[in-house]
Amino acid sequence: MKNNENINEQILEFIQKLSSSLNLQFILDKITEEQTLNFLNTKDTTIYLLDSNKEFLEPVATLDQSTESQVMSANIAVKSSLSGKVVKAKKGMIFNNASKISGAYQIPGTHKDMDEHLMVLPLLFEKEILGTLNLYRQNKLYTIKDLEIAEIFALYAGTAIQNALEHQSLVREIDERKQAEDYLKQQSKDQATLLEASKSLTISLDIETVLQNISDRSTRLVGLDTGAIYLINGEELYLGSATPKIPQDFPEVFRRTRLVEHPNIQKAISTRRPHILPDMVVADLSTAEQAIRNSRNMRTLIYVPLMIKKKALGVLILGTVKETRTFSKHEIDLYITFSHLAALSIQNAHLFNKTKQNVIELEQRIIERKHVEEKLKQSEELNRSITKSAADAIISIDDEGIIFSWNKFAEKIFGYSSSEIINKKLTKILPTRYKNAHTSGLDRLKSGGKGNIIGKTIGLEALNKDGTEFPIELSLSSWEANKKKYYTGIIRDITERIEAEEKLKSRNKELETWAEVTGGRELFMLNLKKEINELLEKYGEKPKYKIPV
Repeated sequence: MKNNENINEQILEFIQKLSSSLNLQFILDKITEEQTLNFLNTKDTTIYLLDSNKEFLEPVATLDQSTESQVMSANIAVKSSLSGKVVKAKKGMIFNNASKISGAYQIPGTHKDMDEHLMVLPLLFEKEILGTLNLYRQNKLYTIKDLEIAEIFALYAGTAIQNALEHQSLVREIDERKQAEDYLKQQSKDQATLLEASKSLTISLDIETVLQNISDRSTRLVGLDTGAIYLINGEELYLGSATPKIPQDFPEVFRRTRLVEHPNIQKAISTRRPHILPDMVVADLSTAEQAIRNSRNMRTLIYVPLMIKKKALGVLILGTVKETRTFSKHEIDLYITFSHLAALSIQNAHLFNKTKQNVIELEQRIIERKHVEEKLKQSEELNRSITKSAADAIISIDDEGIIFSWNKFAEKIFGYSSSEIINKKLTKILPTRYKNAHTSGLDRLKSGGKGNIIGKTIGLEALNKDGTEFPIELSLSSWEANKKKYYTGIIRDITERIEAEEKLKSRNKELETWAEVTGGRELFMLNLKKEINELLEKYGEKPKYKIPV
């Protein structure tokens, strides 16, 4: 359990590190640093990103400096490589003994005769493949547990890289705009403001804190009076935060509403551009929009969509109270850039919560698996104890008829020790006349047929080690493990019982014969007494014998 907790802590620490910056090089360095490899229990790692044509994986970062020049100069073809399989499948794969697999390649710095193992994880953003995270180690094979941990790691790593790439693109866009504009001082001030805002958005991964920071920062960005964030959930909108904060008695209809009731929000989302209402007093508003305007006496509003690529997370609504105002192109561009940073922060917070939940679920699965393993161990120990102490022979075979369990009483009645009989066929203790029926019965069961004697108790003969036959009573049962059938027989030597039954039959025969003999004599005497009584009566004398009625 301690090891699981340590892994969970390291994963959460890794997530927080990546969330502290949107710099691509910083992200790549953190993914490939020594501390990361230690908890992933791997020797080296390389990050590859797909080229624009998605035909090659291009190395962008690696840990081992001794092989860096080799690794960083070699692209991997998607069409004919193990990493390419992962790109196509979009799921992590383990390639133990990779050098022996077609399409593999030698890990730089590894002797060609040394075992080397490769685990490749897809770097995904939503459902789009960005590249792969290749983990290498020697000697120790990768396991499913290693893959589960690494997949959680790669899930966040992929998003962090995508966020960094988008941020890099945004920074490049800001730089290009800065060069194009002739007011460098103002642009520098904007850059500083955005940087400060960006830092404030990464100080926490709590979604409520992130949303409130976005609302507060965006309101102050150009000196507006009010701001709010509505997040999108299907066809519904719900209020994420507001500046100033809304009172406790704020109507529920403003906290949660339907997207269709807010056409101006729909317009900003559909165009993916800021949408401005210069004067709310004369604007064409829906009933729901009029209610919001009246609740805070709003005049000028700007709706800024919060987008990740083509997906809208929500909308940032900012404006003035009482007085109208205009927005310059410079201010609109500023809000566009800020909205990208805000959307990334919201996505990071959502992903952090999701990853945290995944870590908890992983820990629960590990606990449950250990519980099942412990129960199985207890069951096996109980079974061994029962088999060992049983007063009958207990024999178990697999679906090929191979003996794998043979208790002490089986040794006693058959004459074979466990070492002599384990891994031998059951036919070794069967008389010749039973062997064909036994073999055909196993074949029938393997093909899905029913057993004729499973669940029944029957009598038949078995073969002792010295070749003599003796009568037995057999009770047969079947069970299944790992999709394979097994059979267990409880066998009792009934030689003494049969001998006793034969003696009893013989004694009964003797008694029946004796009864016949003695019964005939008694009848003769009874008839004789009747005749004597009749003669005495004939001559007028009293009968001598009492005759039973």
